Amino acid sequence: MRRLKPIKRMITLLEVMIALGLTVILLTALSFFYRELTRYDKAGETLRREEINLRHVDIRLQKSLAKSLSYGTLGTDFLFFTGSGGEGLFWPGTSYLLFAYDRGIDRDPLFSNEVIGRLFVDSEKNLTLATWPIFSRWETRQSIPIKKEILLSNVTGLKFSFYYPTEKISSKPKPKSEVPKVLRATVVQEPKCGDEWRNEWARLPAIVTVILTRGTDEKNEEKIVIPLVNFDKWIIYGK
Repeated sequence: MRRLKPIKRMITLLEVMIALGLTVILLTALSFFYRELTRYDKAGETLRREEINLRHVDIRLQKSLAKSLSYGTLGTDFLFFTGSGGEGLFWPGTSYLLFAYDRGIDRDPLFSNEVIGRLFVDSEKNLTLATWPIFSRWETRQSIPIKKEILLSNVTGLKFSFYYPTEKISSKPKPKSEVPKVLRATVVQEPKCGDEWRNEWARLPAIVTVILTRGTDEKNEEKIVIPLVNFDKWIIYGK
């Protein structure tokens, strides 16, 4: 008996189109998920970079602004006050803080220990810390050396908030000769007026809050809280 060969079934055009369609759908889904994962990864990297940058600013301010020197230490060299930026030198609408602080040991004697610092936003939107020698080290007819350090870029706003306790405070023991005879300074917290500090008060605030605005969104604020180690009073909290 003759054996019949099986008839081979040909693939129809419809089946080819269905297979191609399923392949396209699968590739589209894979491409979509890959694109989303890449986007989230880039967003996460941006956030991590911003956190690192803000952490760097906080560390630098802890080593400079937090070590602001009191009137009792500097006397007539005392500096701690806010001001508004001048046109061409600072970014419009920003404030600056001028203060004297202990920089510690440096290879250059002019920049060792007591120095003057200015925290401001320059004309290119960089948060900058400028440092130069204390007044008593200036020499007649000599150019004053200045060191500038860029702490953060794309800063469009800079303001400050100061906290000075008015109740439940106790002064540290200090020789009478070091206590300045000035009126007591009172500063209120946000959102009330607390963004100005005057040099004639001859006092350091207890806490300085540095408020930064990034980009064009005024609500995009970053706050860095800096307690001053040379504040001359103890804050006593009630139970």
